[in-house]
Amino acid sequence: MAGRSTCPRLGQKGLAPAAEAEQSQPVSTISRLLTTATLLLPLAPVGTLDASAAPAVTGVSPIGSTWLLVLPIRWRVLQLTNERRVAHGCKPVRWNDQLGLAAQRHTWRMAVANTLSHQLPGEPDPGRRIRNAGYAWTAWGENVAVGQPTPREVVRAWMHSPGHRAIILTCAYEHLGVGYKLSASGAPYWTQDFGRN
Repeated sequence: MAGRSTCPRLGQKGLAPAAEAEQSQPVSTISRLLTTATLLLPLAPVGTLDASAAPAVTGVSPIGSTWLLVLPIRWRVLQLTNERRVAHGCKPVRWNDQLGLAAQRHTWRMAVANTLSHQLPGEPDPGRRIRNAGYAWTAWGENVAVGQPTPREVVRAWMHSPGHRAIILTCAYEHLGVGYKLSASGAPYWTQDFGRN
C-alpha cells in the first residue's frame, strides 16, 4: 500500500509494511575552527546513533560517496521529529547512517536539478534508493520539501500536511536519515527517509 502527495513545496511517499523559526547566529572564527577540526575526526561506525548523544559533526555525503556527515542541521530535524513522535505516543526513531546516505544523496540530486520529486529522471524509486544505500527495510516512508529555511520550519510544514504527518507519526518506523542541501539559487531542499528492518 503506497501513499503519495506532491505539491509545490512539500512531497511525501510511504510504503506500509510487506513552533517558532530558529534564528541563525553569526559564526565566529572559533566556531569555524572547531567545525573544521571536527571534520578531521574519524567517523563513527556505520549503524545507528542515539539522538541524546548527538555529535557536532560526523561527515559529508556527496553523490557517489560512501562516507557520511551528520550535520547539526540534519540532526536537529531528527530531534524535532522525535519530539513530535513522542508527543503523539510513538517511540523516538534513531539515526541510521544508511538512511542518512540515501536521504542526502537524493537531496543533493534534487538541489542540483532544482526539482522537488521522490524520483528524479534516471534515479531509482525511493525503496530501491534506500536498499541501494545498504538499508534492508521491511517498511519505509519518505518526506521531501523545499523552501523551509530551518529544521523547525520544515518539520512544522510536514506536521501541517496530513500525508507527511502520517509518515512522521507512523509508530512502526525505527530509524531515520535526513538530507539537507542548498541549491545554487539558495533554496533549501530536505528529505526524511524513515525505515524499519
